[in-house]
Amino acid sequence: MSSPRSGLGLGSLLIAVLIVLALGVGTVYAAIPNGNGKYFACFIKSTGVVKLINYPKVSTCPKGEKLISWNAQGPAGPQGAQGPQGPQGAQGAPGAAGITKITLTQVVSELTVAPGFSGSTTTTCPAGKVVGGGFQNEGALAFATDSYPGGPTSWRAEAYNSGVVNSTLLVYAVCMTTDPSAVIATASKARVGKKHK
Repeated sequence: MSSPRSGLGLGSLLIAVLIVLALGVGTVYAAIPNGNGKYFACFIKSTGVVKLINYPKVSTCPKGEKLISWNAQGPAGPQGAQGPQGPQGAQGAPGAAGITKITLTQVVSELTVAPGFSGSTTTTCPAGKVVGGGFQNEGALAFATDSYPGGPTSWRAEAYNSGVVNSTLLVYAVCMTTDPSAVIATASKARVGKKHK
């Protein structure tokens, strides 16, 4: 004959087994919420046990149980407090050097043209890029027929001499460089072009 104490232990064991089985079934179904991201279960009012169900395949609960549901993901909670400042990171690689100073220099070349001929010369910047240019007449009968950039780093001028003696023009190039030690180039030699038609 069993004592009341041993009978109570058997009943408690049986209830524990039922709860474990219910939780095991719930674990299987919990991995597959319905299409709206919700879980459904039957709540047994008398025992407080919750049984997950495969909704909508199973959409009702037996008598004495209540259909309940909850979202797989709850609403966002309030923002937490700011954490402590982290340690300083490693120093990054040095960036490209910026423009610290712009220097404008003027470079000049002489263009000497023989009587009745046309000629041209190109004044080239020793450094940087050309940003402008022009010419100056040194002889009354020599005049420029064209003046324009000869490329990214030079200025070009063309002239014709309608006089009877050699005439000279000065051809200027204005150069821009970021190197403050830019040196003005020595005047280049002029070349005599073909006779003007």
